[in-house]
Amino acid sequence: MAGFSFGAVFFAVHIWWLATSISPAAWIAVSLTQGLWFAGLGALVRLLWRQRMRVLSIPACWTAIELARSQWPFGGFPWGQLGFTSIGGPWAGTLPYVGVEGTSFLIALAGTAGAAAWAARTTPKWPRMGRIAALASIVCAAPVGAVLFPYSVSADGTLRIAAVQGGIPGGSTDVMARHRQITRAHAAATVKMSDRIRAGDQEAVDLLVWPESSVIVDPTTDEVARRQVERAVAASDAPILLGAIVDGPSEGTALNQGLVWSIDGPSDERYTKRHPVPFGEYIPFRPWLSGFSPRFDEIPRDMLPGEPTPPLNVTTDQGRLLVASAICFDVAFTDVLVDQVRAGAHLAVIQSSNAAFTGSSQPEQQFTISRARALETGRAVVVASLNGVSGIVFPDGTVRTRSQSPDTQALTSTVPLVTALTPAVRFAGARNSMIAVIAVAASSAAFGRSVRRRTRRFLMVTSPGWGSCGADSAERNSSQGALNSASRTDTIY
Repeated sequence: MAGFSFGAVFFAVHIWWLATSISPAAWIAVSLTQGLWFAGLGALVRLLWRQRMRVLSIPACWTAIELARSQWPFGGFPWGQLGFTSIGGPWAGTLPYVGVEGTSFLIALAGTAGAAAWAARTTPKWPRMGRIAALASIVCAAPVGAVLFPYSVSADGTLRIAAVQGGIPGGSTDVMARHRQITRAHAAATVKMSDRIRAGDQEAVDLLVWPESSVIVDPTTDEVARRQVERAVAASDAPILLGAIVDGPSEGTALNQGLVWSIDGPSDERYTKRHPVPFGEYIPFRPWLSGFSPRFDEIPRDMLPGEPTPPLNVTTDQGRLLVASAICFDVAFTDVLVDQVRAGAHLAVIQSSNAAFTGSSQPEQQFTISRARALETGRAVVVASLNGVSGIVFPDGTVRTRSQSPDTQALTSTVPLVTALTPAVRFAGARNSMIAVIAVAASSAAFGRSVRRRTRRFLMVTSPGWGSCGADSAERNSSQGALNSASRTDTIY
């Protein structure tokens, strides 16, 4: 019950923005579902606390639960991972070495070691105190070592890039109703920036990034949207990676895509959002839930998830550029940017709308996650949002520039292009598999011991002749002693 209460309350506070952006019912459902994951974690902690290797097995279970809840239900909800909290603190330096999941494990390890040390304070045995001191030294070595020896990547070149935040005219959050104005606003912001370039007030850019839903129709078939995009491309004389909502393969479906529009016109390079938001971009069990909330009526089509794809291949004045692409909710999932960086991406781009979350903490939370991905992948991350937070983050996690308001603005910077892989990217699969194996093995072993202990206690109580004198009494005393010994908390390990 303690685990469930912690998880439900934590998420109720952490994702309060879900109540106002989608519906109170969705907020409650997600909070309670995540609470169930933590209820399972609480049961595992209770089970593992008696074991010798608890200081390793409990952090592994914590991280394995994070991995599991990132997959289920409805595709998972990875918000609230411990690794994301490292930004702004000493643990951030571990991200390029071990990634978000590895940093979660290390933070959980520090917490578990501290709890074990506190529990052992009433048993002042020197051998145990020595092990505690050794463990504390190891735990502290990770963030201290990352601060003293920060992981750095070498740039293989640079690129001048712009993130265009067109804003939503009138301060509205209704993207669908104002999509023509939104597209015109992004085209106008691009033209205005291009005028400053021609006037010599700023440097020319090699690539522009428009946010998710900057074009809410397919600009390759919609003439009105096409004219605005062509106007922007002609003015900037540079390719644009824009966000578009296009028709899906069947009626009632759609695809949320990042589309590269080159100087010569639309290209075949597209990225389709891999993790659409349940109840925000598609309605699970639509036939049964369609009338449950008025908010669901605003989602007439279901977004379909995209398949894993290689980085976008963009031709710029600097040559061939490989771009790792993610759209909004995608950034919280390790498999999106990490996989594309491993496939050769030179930088990462995150296109986002966030219009529904205006005035909440969600945009800031997402921008923090984007900074974590920059450190993890060793790539510059360009975030383009309709009305904030937009920004450009360098591979070391520092923010080069960011929007300070939801108004129209174009953020520009020269970013490094990188080909080297961080250890976090190179060993991501092996790291997560190892964590899962440790968690499953430790939990299985602890469960087996618990079953044997309970079986032994049951047999001692129900065996015929139990309680008689002589040999039976001696056997009872011996078994009771063994039971007490097995039930006693062992060492910190």
